[in-house]
Amino acid sequence: STQVEDGTPGMKLKGNVTCLSIFDSFIVQAFLDGTTIAFDLGTSQSFPLSDSDPTAFFPPICHGHGGDSSTGASMDDKRITSVVTQDEISAHSIPVTERDATEDEDMESKPLEEYEPVVYRGLASGWPALRRWDFDYFASGRVGETTVTVTGREGKKTAMMLKDYISSFRSSHGAEGNAQELGYLRGWTYEKDCAELVQDFQIPGWAKDWFGRLPAKEDPCFRWIFVGPGGSKTPLHVDPCLTHAWLAQIVGRKRFILYSPSALRHLYDADGKTVDVREPNRETFPTFDQAVPYEVVLHPGDVIFVPAGWAHQVECVDDSISLTHNFLPKQNFSAIRACMLANRLGKVVEAQRREVSAEKNGS
Repeated sequence: STQVEDGTPGMKLKGNVTCLSIFDSFIVQAFLDGTTIAFDLGTSQSFPLSDSDPTAFFPPICHGHGGDSSTGASMDDKRITSVVTQDEISAHSIPVTERDATEDEDMESKPLEEYEPVVYRGLASGWPALRRWDFDYFASGRVGETTVTVTGREGKKTAMMLKDYISSFRSSHGAEGNAQELGYLRGWTYEKDCAELVQDFQIPGWAKDWFGRLPAKEDPCFRWIFVGPGGSKTPLHVDPCLTHAWLAQIVGRKRFILYSPSALRHLYDADGKTVDVREPNRETFPTFDQAVPYEVVLHPGDVIFVPAGWAHQVECVDDSISLTHNFLPKQNFSAIRACMLANRLGKVVEAQRREVSAEKNGS
């Protein structure tokens, strides 16, 4: 019955796990072990709240959900893949809805399951970032001297100065396998290194972030810049912590391939690994073709809204610079706040256990 105070009267969590129902297909589980928080979305995927990788999606997916217990195959099985061309994806995809740059959006009144991706053409065209943020700017001065982490082949991480990374892909432009060899700067938390960059853009008025109502120390800082050569991509994933996201394209073009939450069971295997949209293994993902993609190509100045729970693969059509923020919608605030309290309670309980254990050992 340990109580954790957060300034709200009557908030008390008990036991080893707290379960909260958000809406019909959404269950949230908060495990009180002090280290892990998991959120179950209809298909039983899990999201550790503390994770800071914007591209990660967190297993496991429970066997048998929705009658699909036989869809997973061993990773040791022979891969049966076929390349899916861009023409094939486009022929079967649904165009993402486009709206005027000046059109406002209400992100708080509708149930979460009613949201779909939206592209606001030219919404960012007046930002200083559109005039200032190019590869020369990011390779010069204090910004260029910043040490960043580049993700390469098979997820290998390499630390280097931003100016050196940009120089590497500009000097080898057009080389075969360029993107994989040079890596992709995805998820640079620029505020920690170059806080002055926040002066160069304006957060869309509809992107109200309820993380701001939590203590500052609980801010996950889901705000990133992505830089990479044409051909770079972020694999299929769902964003963490029940967040919506917006992404503004600054330089080059970027393609989004998105899937609604109802399609997730066709995109993940029994171990929680995602399908490669370009080369799907139809033995491991036999129902992949039942998942209908949404697709759009962003141009400089465009902003896309990606709702919580939507899987998306993102590809740089050209050498690219993008800015993205994940934000907590009002509808999910209570769940996230409860989970943070649960996590804090878990740490309190664990500390008490260690203290009791130490006293026993001392006696």
